[in-house]
Parts: sequence; C-alpha cells; structure tokens
Amino acid sequence: QSAGIQTVALKVTDSTGLNHTATVQVNVKKGVAAITLPGKSTKVDRQGRFAYRLSCPSIATGSCTGRLTFKTASKVDVKRYGANTLRANKKIVKAAQYVYTLKPGETKTLRVTTYRTFQKLLKQKRKVKLRATLTGSSDNLTLGATPANFIVKR
Repeated sequence: QSAGIQTVALKVTDSTGLNHTATVQVNVKKGVAAITLPGKSTKVDRQGRFAYRLSCPSIATGSCTGRLTFKTASKVDVKRYGANTLRANKKIVKAAQYVYTLKPGETKTLRVTTYRTFQKLLKQKRKVKLRATLTGSSDNLTLGATPANFIVKR
C-alpha cells in the first residue's frame, strides 16, 4: 500500500455467528527511512569525477529518487579559485550535485562530476573536506540522512 487515503474494511463476527462489516477511510502518512551516507575518503580523476556509494532501503515500495548535494565542509577563500571578486571572500563552495534513481534494495556506486570552480580549488589544495547532504523519497517513504563529511583528494 502507498501513502494517502486508503479504504479499510473490518468484518466482526460474535460468538453467536452474527457479523457486521464496517468500512472506514484512513489517511496513511509516508514513513521516514534514515539512510547512512558514507564518510570514506575518495579520489577525483582527471575529468573531475569521484565515486560515491548510495543505497535504497529494501522496505521502499517504489524507486528511491532524490538529490545528493556536495559542498565544502568549511568556508574557503574563493578569490584565489576563479571567482570574479576584488576582495578576499570566504564561502562554502558547491562542489557537485547528483540526481539519483535507485530500485528498492539496490546499492549503487555513483560517478559524480564536480564543477569547474571546485576542480580549480582542488588543484590548489590537493585535498578538500566535503559535506554530502541527501533529499529524496519513494512511494511510501521520505528519505533522510545526517550530512556526512568526507575527504576528496587529487
């Protein structure tokens, strides 16, 4: 069954054999499933891609779809890495984003391509700590995860 209005029929029979059927409509809410995001370090290849492993819970009734967002875990000086600003400006840099679709119970290694600005930053620093955040859902679940920090290396 999926979330939303569901019709439930209840048939009651007493000890004398008399029975009665009652039909009720119930509003079923989506459940919440917590996904663990990996915090393992990874390497970025020459094309600016890295591998990230993700799973869809087996209790999901439909495909898990959503978005993974990767940003620097702390503020970095973007003036040095291609931003067109005159003053030193520390910001959280968005490194990559990945829209995913996984079948229930499926675990997949995603090939995530980073943005050019982040590739310039990584070329200078050699390793950067990223924070992964996840949003998503399936037919019967809202997917949630605690943001995970991990290191990417050149």
